[in-house]
Amino acid sequence: MPDTVLPVRETLSPLELQERRVAEAEKVFHGKQEVVQLAVASPLARGHLLVEDIPGVGKTTLAHALGSLLGHGRFRTQHHQETRAYLRLVKLCRRAGVVGPAAVGPLELVEVLERRRHPAARSARRLVDLYPRAQFGADPLDEVEQRVLTDALGNARSHLRPA
Repeated sequence: MPDTVLPVRETLSPLELQERRVAEAEKVFHGKQEVVQLAVASPLARGHLLVEDIPGVGKTTLAHALGSLLGHGRFRTQHHQETRAYLRLVKLCRRAGVVGPAAVGPLELVEVLERRRHPAARSARRLVDLYPRAQFGADPLDEVEQRVLTDALGNARSHLRPA
């Protein structure tokens, strides 16, 4: 009977496994090594993870990468109305060729529109004025402010057509 060679299963220490997961996550989420290390460690500590930053820096990408790495389908992400409106504005601007695929902050986005004298600039300014106040202020947007946000997005949408 011929000798059979059984495959040797690689055994990693918990630290090596953690380092490998961090390295894999960094392939899709660049430039914030400490954030990636903490994010990968969070589920191991049976904790929740709250990542707050400006839109467009890759928080959702990080969540999806973690989900894949840890064998979960996906992580739950939560966006408030003002965040959804801002992200929609960015998406519309990208489709219209106003900004590229790189991360763009709220004020930078408005400045680009204003420099171009784009018809959506005024609506974008109203939306962006409400966005940080809702994110970092003590009180949520009231009904009037929510309506202004919705109207501003609708107006911007009417001016931002795909390039």
